[in-house]
Amino acid sequence: MATSSTRSVTDYIQLGWEDFTKNPLILLSLVIVPFLLHMAVSIPANFLNVYMKTQNETNLGLTLIGIGISLLLGLFQVVFHFFWTVVQSRTTYRLAKGQKVEFGDMLFVTPYLIPALGASLINMLAISVGMVMLIIPGLIVLLMVSFTNFFIVSRNMGAIEAIQASFQTVM
Repeated sequence: MATSSTRSVTDYIQLGWEDFTKNPLILLSLVIVPFLLHMAVSIPANFLNVYMKTQNETNLGLTLIGIGISLLLGLFQVVFHFFWTVVQSRTTYRLAKGQKVEFGDMLFVTPYLIPALGASLINMLAISVGMVMLIIPGLIVLLMVSFTNFFIVSRNMGAIEAIQASFQTVM
């Protein structure tokens, strides 16, 4: 295979395939678990929504219960997906470094949750402001902060430091 400075797209695809074949269950679980959770949460919420729409009379109590359940399920999804992005970042980083990853290891992300939460809130605010400024600035900020979680899990950085490192990497 060619050296790193002369690698082609085909070389990178081959490297990615080799890495995938070494850890297919781990890598597939990074995608399948959030999908299954989303389906498990969305299906009951959608059934409840359809049931409420088919009722001829408006039942305020049932409506409020439906709204409450939908909000709780939505909040659960947001919290899970935040947690899972940190799991994905840590797992893919460890695999890229050639470290062995097992399913139990994947979930040990507690040291990174607080910095990742801080970075996510800052990034979300910056991206939202950018989106209000005619979308393109928001997309630019989104690109600039895309490596934040990797800096948090790979170099144990804090939120601001990881955002700055992500900006420097992209620039």
